[in-house]
Amino acid sequence: MLEQQHLAMIRAALRYWSEEMTPHDGQAASPYFESDEESPLNATEITALIDELKTLKIGYVAVDGINQKVLSDCIYRQQVQISSFERTAKIAVILFPRGA
Repeated sequence: MLEQQHLAMIRAALRYWSEEMTPHDGQAASPYFESDEESPLNATEITALIDELKTLKIGYVAVDGINQKVLSDCIYRQQVQISSFERTAKIAVILFPRGA
């Protein structure tokens, strides 16, 4: 499951990408993308994404694994025990603003 340390790793990888890949044309980055529809962000966009990720925290909610409806009425700070919900329940990871 996604945790805060994973977000820190993503931010670090984005910083590295920005420093090492954006000075080159898009050709240098193309092997890292799965299709032609995706394109790399430029340095300004990467910086904005890093700043946005800094404002988010991770939460967990229980969802019905069949119809994808949220089962819990709150966002948990830690992974919840699935056994306290329906048999079809799954845990979903959400990102939301730190002030919320």
